[in-house]
Amino acid sequence: MAVEQADHDRAERLAQEAIRLLGPLHDTWILLNALTHLWAADALRSRSRRAARLYGAISGLREQTGSAAIPVYQAVNDRCQHVVTETLGATDAQALFAQGRRMTLDAIVALACEQTDQ
Repeated sequence: MAVEQADHDRAERLAQEAIRLLGPLHDTWILLNALTHLWAADALRSRSRRAARLYGAISGLREQTGSAAIPVYQAVNDRCQHVVTETLGATDAQALFAQGRRMTLDAIVALACEQTDQ
């Protein structure tokens, strides 16, 4: 909701809090939801490098768990993918996406909880 209201700072703060609390529980369904909000906030704030890795991590987790993306977020996801690809270029975006897909759950949680200006 905070992402849709363009309150990206709040979206990041809430998503990171959820990830910090739930990461140790390895509850991937809820983590996927929080990671999706964080990746969107990063993408829309031009934090494209972390956004690309997070999107790859989300994709890898969905594949591992058989989880589907929530359809209501499709328009936001499409917009974010476009922003990241335009910002980084297709080659760099795909390389970072692939890097994210290979991350372990603990590495994903650590990446998501990093404070970043990029």
